[in-house]
Amino acid sequence: MKKKNRLPAVWAALFAAFAVGCLSFWLAGYIPELSPHDEKTYILCPEHLYLGKREPGSEEVLTFYIVNLSQKEISVVGEESSCSCTLAENIPITVPPKEAAEIKVRVRYPKDEETYDQGISFMVTTEKYLEMAPVRITASLDPSSPDGAETNADSGEPETER
Repeated sequence: MKKKNRLPAVWAALFAAFAVGCLSFWLAGYIPELSPHDEKTYILCPEHLYLGKREPGSEEVLTFYIVNLSQKEISVVGEESSCSCTLAENIPITVPPKEAAEIKVRVRYPKDEETYDQGISFMVTTEKYLEMAPVRITASLDPSSPDGAETNADSGEPETER
């Protein structure tokens, strides 16, 4: 009787064990680039804030919320704005695990535009990353006075028909 060569079977068994081990690590999240459990560690809301009609030349403070979904604290350490008319007021802030915090943003609407459309990105540090979290702020700029009468830009008085 001839002896069978068992070397191919041993290699096949080793390969199968290696593949099962890699799959187990992947499913457990030990290989982050491939992990199916790569969930967000925070939520920033709203991502787009439409304000409706606003008075040109006015300014106001808006509130955004950041919710920490992770087991570790996160921080908002800075911001980058598309315009100096949009500026965060209370950064840096730290958000404890499973809690929320407010981010205050001061906006100044231009006097000579019909719309306001600006972006601001918050620099969020998590346990593993520094991420840019963008938000967008839009509004229609209506030069009408609160009572609905249009004002003369030179005098500030309501326009009259001539």
